Amino acid sequence: MAVDAGGVTLFFLACRLVDDPDDGLCPTWSGLDGVGRGWAYERFSVNEQEILEITAIEGDEVSVTGNYWVDTYTCDDDGAWLVSRHEDDGDTVARTTYDPPALVMPRRLAVGEAWTAEWTSRRVDDAGADEIRSVSIQFEVLREADTWVPAGSWPTLEIGLRRDDGTTDVQYWARDVGLVLAEDVQLWKFAE
Repeated sequence: MAVDAGGVTLFFLACRLVDDPDDGLCPTWSGLDGVGRGWAYERFSVNEQEILEITAIEGDEVSVTGNYWVDTYTCDDDGAWLVSRHEDDGDTVARTTYDPPALVMPRRLAVGEAWTAEWTSRRVDDAGADEIRSVSIQFEVLREADTWVPAGSWPTLEIGLRRDDGTTDVQYWARDVGLVLAEDVQLWKFAE
């Protein structure tokens, strides 16, 4: 599952060190577990909904389809990595690649731990536009919290983010679910 917040795809950014061996393909807190799993989000600032679904798992790659895009992730012992995005809104077709792939969720984290994710994205569309952008985001697992949203309530991890442009966000992630709540989005439906 991916949610685009502030021009950067944010994806299942929290995991904590627990006794769970977390031996699945992707990190336990990512929610990337099974074709057909889906999320529906409400975005506050623009009063719109975004529907996401895992549409394919092939080898170590997971495809998540959104309203008009498909993100491809790969998972390994280090975590989940965003590899590419294919967009088609009916007017423009574009492909974005991430070099190196963006570590969007380490496999394991502890409360209080911090990390920085850095990558360069290249977006090329069918009209010939070619945009290159470098991104750096600092993350910190702030605390454990109980979080209630229209889709339900879960024990979560609160993650603080600071982007390279100085903007910040706080997000809440639930085990086996993924993103539950952020400053501009909340989970209103979850289907396994």
